[in-house]
Amino acid sequence: MGEGITKEAARDIIGGDHDGYKVVDRAIDDVTRWSVSEHVIVKCLATGKYYCLEYSYGATEMQDEQPFEYDEPVFIEVKPIEKTITVYEGVKDATS
Repeated sequence: MGEGITKEAARDIIGGDHDGYKVVDRAIDDVTRWSVSEHVIVKCLATGKYYCLEYSYGATEMQDEQPFEYDEPVFIEVKPIEKTITVYEGVKDATS
């Protein structure tokens, strides 16, 4: 998957501007002074399979770095797994 895909096509996919793929999740992995590392999960509409694309881009308008500028796009096949988590929130005291 993704063999020979151009950097421009990969940028379209992660931007949601490609008819064959749908962005289903996006998360920032790391932020440095110069770059933001991010990953996007996309669904291939033709096959129903999910893929992760990792990339970085300039942290400010002064850093001239586009996604996939320094590396080639790589599609990593992933699958959705539903998980349940427990979180704890503060409780307002009824007497307050």
